[in-house]
Amino acid sequence: MLELVGKAVPPPSGKGHALPSWGGSAADLDDLVGGEQVEQKPGPDAKKPRREETASAVLPSQPADTSPEAAMAASVSDAASAADGVDEIIAAAPRLAQHIASVKKFNKVAAMVYSLFERGRVTPDNASAVFSVLRAGLSNPRACRARELAVAYRRLYTAACARDALFSPAERQAIDVWNLGVLTQMDLVTDDTFQFAAAVRRVKARLEMFPCIYPALEPEGSKHLPVAERRLWVGALFDCIDAAAGQHKYAWARTSVDVLIKAAVERRQNFSEEQQSDIQRWNAMCKGQKIVRQQQAARERSAKDLTSFERKEKEWREADISTNGGGGDAGGIDKWHANN
Repeated sequence: MLELVGKAVPPPSGKGHALPSWGGSAADLDDLVGGEQVEQKPGPDAKKPRREETASAVLPSQPADTSPEAAMAASVSDAASAADGVDEIIAAAPRLAQHIASVKKFNKVAAMVYSLFERGRVTPDNASAVFSVLRAGLSNPRACRARELAVAYRRLYTAACARDALFSPAERQAIDVWNLGVLTQMDLVTDDTFQFAAAVRRVKARLEMFPCIYPALEPEGSKHLPVAERRLWVGALFDCIDAAAGQHKYAWARTSVDVLIKAAVERRQNFSEEQQSDIQRWNAMCKGQKIVRQQQAARERSAKDLTSFERKEKEWREADISTNGGGGDAGGIDKWHANN
């Protein structure tokens, strides 16, 4: 099982709106499509509906049959489906994957898939189908930063990381990457100083598993990932560095961001040319801000090191002194001495 990082997501309470859940019914999936249907207005050449169709449309809907016979028939149908080897989750996975890629539907579909994890419906037999839905949910790997999607992202992918044993070895490796690329990336978009610093340390630790551009920059005792595994992590690492760089505008985040950007610059050859360009731009930003801070600190230190006489002398030299009681030329202490 993976070691989960970031904030824990509390289970949903009974107050407020209940989370959408899915028990394997196709009707629940049909609800996802209903929101996008647009009412079609009949054109001038449209045919009138038949009298039979009009009559059937106005007839009241029949109540669902809740008799014991109907329940028995449903049980027999479910048993027959199970006997035929039909898994509703596997059958529904393509539709769920299509809908979870939509920003407007993500929260609802993520809650449905989360309910499958919580109810124990995800098994090694259908875990690959669920994995395809999880992968589709990351078609935009930075969407997890959006405030309106953050809770659903954290809940769903925390549940997947906690149950990684259900998946194949290759899928577990991808989920390990998501642990960083989703959960840690979300921890970097925060105003919590300690959470941010901890997330930066996790990203830097993974980044240090990549070789430096110059061997002399390598930390002592460093161990690198195999070449075949590095490409799996590059995208997640870059997204995390991008999220951290966005926090550089805050004074409490600058030191951590400077350290992370420096580590990325030293390993820039592992990224694409476009990503290297962004890393160099962030590095220039960090260096520029660092020079400004150093100059400000030097000015403050210089003012603090002056004696009381030197501070007063500096004040007098910068002041305008007049000796004619309100008129005449202004001047500093040197002119005052010359006039006296």
